[in-house]
Amino acid sequence: MGEDRSSLPRPPSYSQGMPSHLKHHTEYYTERGDLIIQVKDTLFKVSAYPFWTQSKFFYRAANENGTTVDKLDSEKERQPRNEEGHVWKLKNVEVHEFGRLMWEVEPVRGTDDRAASVDDWVSILKLSDRWGFDGIALKAAKKLSQLDMNPVTKIQLVHQHKIRLEWALDALMKLTLQAQSPDLKDAEVLKLEITTPLARARENVSNFKFFPWNKWRTGPVRQIICEAFKLNGDFSMPANWKDLKVKVGD
Repeated sequence: MGEDRSSLPRPPSYSQGMPSHLKHHTEYYTERGDLIIQVKDTLFKVSAYPFWTQSKFFYRAANENGTTVDKLDSEKERQPRNEEGHVWKLKNVEVHEFGRLMWEVEPVRGTDDRAASVDDWVSILKLSDRWGFDGIALKAAKKLSQLDMNPVTKIQLVHQHKIRLEWALDALMKLTLQAQSPDLKDAEVLKLEITTPLARARENVSNFKFFPWNKWRTGPVRQIICEAFKLNGDFSMPANWKDLKVKVGD
């Protein structure tokens, strides 16, 4: 069965002309590049190959001749060549976020594994999932699973990227064991499908911890959480990003 690409964003707009106020990215603008991408006031000139071969979004855009969908019929005969003056414009993207994605798309020699912080990998996950860089998205999810994150932020990523809830077990543990229930602001981020079983888990764990000898036993606490959230107990990272993306409650 062919892959459903209906949820992918539309291809970037395609235009001629390079306004003088635009600047070149200090690292990812090279004369060897054959793809120019504009993010806000910054131009990236990079190799097109990983975009066409690794990204579902850019693969689709390339097949549509680099035009927006609504202009495809009138521009379909134009075969854009990403020379000076031919620019892919990306909307709703920050320059620093796109630069972080480029660390993984086109690593600079001798600078592997530049992403280290939670913010780095959240930015990479955000754009790689948005544009269908599945391999990079899976790597970002794996890296984030190894970092200490704010539990509410981690659950927010579950919602935003449709990641199966087992990935955020450590966040559920923190939320269940913390002294106070989530406040209204955090509850809005967690959403009802999290806050309802979380309240049940907190109550059951509170009853369990009533006995002093249970204070440091995390195994039973983990079991209580799995039962409350109906987790399947498989906490291994999948080999395929699509296997990771299961809606909460499914």
